[in-house]
Amino acid sequence: MSARDLMRSSDSSQSQQEATRFKIFDNSEIPICIRNSSGVFVYSNHNFSNVIKGCEYDSAYWFEKLPLELKCALLEKEVDALANPDMAIIKSFVIEDYFYWCVLFQVVCINSESYILWHFIKDVVFSQANSRYLNHVMNDVCEIKNPALVLEPGVYQSFCLFFSGFTHEFISRLLSVTSGASKKRISKAYSIMEIDNKDDMILYLKTHSFLPSVHRYAFELINSKCNLLRKAKL
Repeated sequence: MSARDLMRSSDSSQSQQEATRFKIFDNSEIPICIRNSSGVFVYSNHNFSNVIKGCEYDSAYWFEKLPLELKCALLEKEVDALANPDMAIIKSFVIEDYFYWCVLFQVVCINSESYILWHFIKDVVFSQANSRYLNHVMNDVCEIKNPALVLEPGVYQSFCLFFSGFTHEFISRLLSVTSGASKKRISKAYSIMEIDNKDDMILYLKTHSFLPSVHRYAFELINSKCNLLRKAKL
């Protein structure tokens, strides 16, 4: 085997190891792709392939085919995230002229290596009709309630993960609770927040600017879990 072949084998092995680290995101309802600090795509989940880039080519090719202005905007926010690793950076984008997404950029450090997670969260576009509907929803809520203040810590953890797109099965594994317990926590959150369905809750969180902090805390929980798993292997 030549030196070039050995290098290719090493690179392939490293990519496989990097991808394995992020298997926790395989079942996420949110499209996710991950890049390392060198700008190499090292992971993407099934929903990223199905919803964002398509299944016929890889993430690097998808990114190269994006309009230059969009690529620069995405990279700018990635750089912002790397410069502020303790923050989650969120930016709205239009992809392919008609798909509106909020992309959340989150930095995760593993073995002194920084990885940037791109989470594609469906944006809410408020038309005049939607605004009327939103006013109707808001009139049903007696007062503005910040979920971080009114929910118990365990309930708020499940709440943030659930309203960041994760399933009860994922939440139960992450928080070491049963799937039934996770569902009960969400039911309790609906009762306390006086909102009875997921769509209205998302509209409420977005309208009062609670949604970014909900997403941010969800990925802080995931980051903390990843760090614990990493330390356990050392």
